[in-house]
Amino acid sequence: MNKNIKFILINSSFLLIIFAFYINQIFSIVQDKESIENRSKIEKPEFDINRLDYFPSEFENYYTDNFSLRNTFLSKFNEFNKNVFNNHIISGRYIRGRDGYIFPLIRYKQLYKTFEEAHLAVIKNELEYRDSVFKSENIKMMIFVIPTKISACYEKLPVFFKVNKQSRSEQFNEYLNKNSDLEIYLLNDFLNVKKDSTDIFFKFDTHWNKLGAYWAYYFVSEKIRNYFPQVETLNLSDFIITDTLRPNGDIAKNLGLDLVDIQLVFTPVNKSAAKTIPSKKKYKSSEIFSWGLKTSVIDNKNLPTALIIRDSYVQHNFEFLINIFGESLFVWDKWKYKPHYDIVADLDTDFVIYLMSEGNLHRFLPDDISKQYDK
Repeated sequence: MNKNIKFILINSSFLLIIFAFYINQIFSIVQDKESIENRSKIEKPEFDINRLDYFPSEFENYYTDNFSLRNTFLSKFNEFNKNVFNNHIISGRYIRGRDGYIFPLIRYKQLYKTFEEAHLAVIKNELEYRDSVFKSENIKMMIFVIPTKISACYEKLPVFFKVNKQSRSEQFNEYLNKNSDLEIYLLNDFLNVKKDSTDIFFKFDTHWNKLGAYWAYYFVSEKIRNYFPQVETLNLSDFIITDTLRPNGDIAKNLGLDLVDIQLVFTPVNKSAAKTIPSKKKYKSSEIFSWGLKTSVIDNKNLPTALIIRDSYVQHNFEFLINIFGESLFVWDKWKYKPHYDIVADLDTDFVIYLMSEGNLHRFLPDDISKQYDK
């Protein structure tokens, strides 16, 4: 009898362990840690008899990204990995750099996976077409490319991660400057000079801090002044700068580690005239986040107007950028960076501005080609 009970207990425990995650996924008995990765989770693939070769790997990727208690287990694993092994690679997804910096590994891989020349030509043709459409309406298109943390804080990488080769954004910039008249700016060199010995990116978040965001604003404002000299660029002396603690950036949260960054706070000496208002029109598009539209106005008819197609980096310098324009509409379209001709047709705008991370330049390609540069 004792043997039977032992047999039943062992097998029941084994089955419980196997099915516990599945049961928890259905009933959410134990709550998982929050994840705020700068991406959408992989969606469950649809079964298609004509795509059987792809379905198993797509489903595996979906389940790996969505299984129950994923973030809790990642958190515990990362604490063990950090304290016991002091590895440079964390969870197979992040690089532990110098002075406490943590970098997304995927951004490192993307940075040096350069474009095929034929794909550069596709991007050039697409952007030139957009530019021609906007020019026909007397609208200026400008593209500002934001360095990723890997580029901006390259000196913080472990020695064996440093490579002497052209990055994707450098290749993109070189090709388009040589083969087109598009107005494209990489902010890498400018920010490298401005950062000096001061951090411009968070250690435990993928984004720049307020100082990096301010200098990007400064760069954009000065370029706009080439067309509208009446724009006044705010200097650092126009702000009272203090600092505060910023716990758990997106990288820290995704790793389940309790890490704290220093956040700079910019308080204007003189109150800004810019006001954020509800967008005049709700543009219905599956490619725009429901909360991804922001409008700002200044009561000054001499200032230019702009449609700014942006990503998550702009959340940190929105408060600066709105001082450039009499009216500005910010659109976050889920990292698609589309032309949004329908929105432009509704606006009386002087500029269409793309303010985007260098890690997403491949999004100018058609979706079926763009996917190969995501990895």
